[in-house]
Amino acid sequence: MKKYIAMLFLLAGATACSEEKITPEGTDFLTAFPQGNADYDLEFVSFYERYGTQILYRFTETDLRWNVTANIPYLAEEADPLYIEEAYRFLQEELFSYYSDADLTTILPFRILLCSDLILVTQEYGYREDGSYGLITVYQSGQAATVGFNHIAFGYANAQLSQLDEVQKEEIRALLHQAVLQWAFAKEKLEIPEQFAALSPTTSDSYWDGISEWGGYNQFGLLEYIYPPTPAEDFGLYVKYMLLLGEKGFAERFLDPSFDMEGRVAQKKPLVRKYIQERFGMDLYHF
Repeated sequence: MKKYIAMLFLLAGATACSEEKITPEGTDFLTAFPQGNADYDLEFVSFYERYGTQILYRFTETDLRWNVTANIPYLAEEADPLYIEEAYRFLQEELFSYYSDADLTTILPFRILLCSDLILVTQEYGYREDGSYGLITVYQSGQAATVGFNHIAFGYANAQLSQLDEVQKEEIRALLHQAVLQWAFAKEKLEIPEQFAALSPTTSDSYWDGISEWGGYNQFGLLEYIYPPTPAEDFGLYVKYMLLLGEKGFAERFLDPSFDMEGRVAQKKPLVRKYIQERFGMDLYHF
């Protein structure tokens, strides 16, 4: 039977540099590390000694709920043991290799969780099994990555990894970079450009009332509906879509006046590109 673990997170609050500093007093939240004696376990130890990040392929709900007060709608299935090493190699190639050692030490969370599946859990209106109409729970399997309180989770430690085509790899890569940078911004490991933060909405904005996933969020320069909106998530979405769509595709989708109603997307996009170029020496349009 598959083991699913509810994933919870908080993208605000105290920054943690070690597990001891994020563990509530009087509880035992420590996880044995390394988790085995395979060759990749030795590499994971070396990675931890180098960057301060544990790579875990077995984890519990407790591991994911460090002092958490808010939920994210995900379930996680632990890594398929046959694909742990392949998942690590994928992360090396598609994520770690883009950053210097100093940058990895800065932007990586305390833990990276290898999962054989991530399932997005949402609620929407529809017909139930008994024929009645109302809120139903929808489970969307196959999510690539998500952000936790002091970790990111990678959802492709499974047999699908070796079957991905180049387009699928590019999509997963974009989501991984989005996740790690969003985490770093949320934890103030990186500082969001002031101009971008000034354009990013908050729930106190006078026009926020009535904004929903059905529309209106775009007038704030948000590329997707997020609530509550945070500059870290806002910035992360720009990273995601600039990587996914390229310059032309991004312009066609988001810079048309029918979407960019207030011109905020046009103002934010160059700020994101400039920051990534100056901070990491990378062009989001030419990865």
